[in-house]
Amino acid sequence: MFDADYARVNIRRGYLDAKRAFGDHIGGIYSFEKGSFSELHQKFQRVIQSLLQQYFPGKGMGDEAVRKRLIRLALRVLLTKSDKKTMEHNPAVACAEVAASVFRFSPLDVYTEKSFTDKLFAELSLLPSWDIEKIGDLSAFLQNITDERILAKLFYSVLCQDQVSNRRNSKASVLAALAPDAFLAGFFCFLLRPEQKNFQ
Repeated sequence: MFDADYARVNIRRGYLDAKRAFGDHIGGIYSFEKGSFSELHQKFQRVIQSLLQQYFPGKGMGDEAVRKRLIRLALRVLLTKSDKKTMEHNPAVACAEVAASVFRFSPLDVYTEKSFTDKLFAELSLLPSWDIEKIGDLSAFLQNITDERILAKLFYSVLCQDQVSNRRNSKASVLAALAPDAFLAGFFCFLLRPEQKNFQ
C-alpha cells in the first residue's frame, strides 16, 4: 500500500543526504548550512581541554585516567550520533548533532547556526531546573530521570553554576560518565551561551 507521507519523508531524506554528500550542507545525520559553527570549531578542542583541566586539575594518574575515559566516552557518542567525516572536519558540528538527537530535532530540516541555537535554547527554557547542590545522591536521582533532555539541562546548569562560582563540581563527572549523550548536549549548550564567546 502506497503511503504518500512516508514517500515524502524518504524523498526529503534522500535530497538532504545528497546535499551533504556534495558538500552543499555539512553534518552526518542532520543538515547544517556551510560555515555553521566555524568559529566554535576553532576553539572547540581548547575549550574541552580547559573544562577537563578545571574539573580534574591534578597531574596524578587518577585525574589523567578520568580525563581519558571522558574523552573516549565523548568520542564514542560523537561517532555514533554523527559520522567520522564530520568529526574530522568540524567536531563542533558533530557535537551539535548529538544535541539535536538528544533534544529530538527533526533531521528533515536544514539548520543555520542561529536557527539551531535559538531552537536549542527555546527547548532548554521549557525544561525543569534543579539546584545541583540540593541533590544528595546524584546516581539515585538520575535513575528516576529517563528524558535525556532533562539530563542535558542538568549538566548545562552544573557548568553554568560552576563558572559563576569559579569552582569545580565532582557531580559533573558523575553526570558525564552516566549519561554521555546528555553530557555532550549540555556541554554544547554551555559553549553556545553568549557569555562563552570569550571563553579561553
